[in-house]
Amino acid sequence: MGRDPTHWSDLQDDAGDNRIKVGFEMINAATTPGLPPSASFVAGDETRTITLPAPGLLNADSAFLVSLPKAGSTLLNRMMAHAAKLVGQTFFNAPRELRSLGIKPNDTPASLSALFVPIGYMYGGFRGLPGAIQLPDWASGHTVVLVRDPRDMLVSLYFSVAYSHSPPGTGAGDAFYEQFQKERESAQALPLDGFVKRQAAQYVSIYNQLHEKLKGIDSKTYRYE
Repeated sequence: MGRDPTHWSDLQDDAGDNRIKVGFEMINAATTPGLPPSASFVAGDETRTITLPAPGLLNADSAFLVSLPKAGSTLLNRMMAHAAKLVGQTFFNAPRELRSLGIKPNDTPASLSALFVPIGYMYGGFRGLPGAIQLPDWASGHTVVLVRDPRDMLVSLYFSVAYSHSPPGTGAGDAFYEQFQKERESAQALPLDGFVKRQAAQYVSIYNQLHEKLKGIDSKTYRYE
């Protein structure tokens, strides 16, 4: 059911201030009445801020799109970004914002949830729920999950890692970028079968993690085939 807050302060908790840890640095995620929440990250030697864009209609419940690496997530996000406009939601891709800063998915902090508000947004870009990400309780009944045969995912992953993936940003230092380059060189040195066998255990872990984190969240699951 839609809600009808009058301004941003209606969407905030009583604290109005949250602490977020990224890597070894503390950042502040503050909300100001009438303004969208923002999170200031100490990335490398600079402080960077991620601010939610303006919300869509304030009677449109927020929703989450969750998929897995190479499970059709890019297509899903493109389709649903368009659909979000039609229903009055603003599409926001938090994982892409973190990647642009060079933050590894497994370093995503739980308190990123300071940017999750229940009105006016469609939150996409999630390939699994890595790190300490946990969906809020209000995501129950407002979450779509896209899965795929893991064998197909692994084949697709090989070509992406070896050839087509673009490198991450370096705002938080060069570690993520250097890891990306090493993984590319390693994938190119392996035959497809060897890469798939090496990565299979990782996909089992990703699937199991997603299964655990979706417990208690009423969601609709679709298959990408």
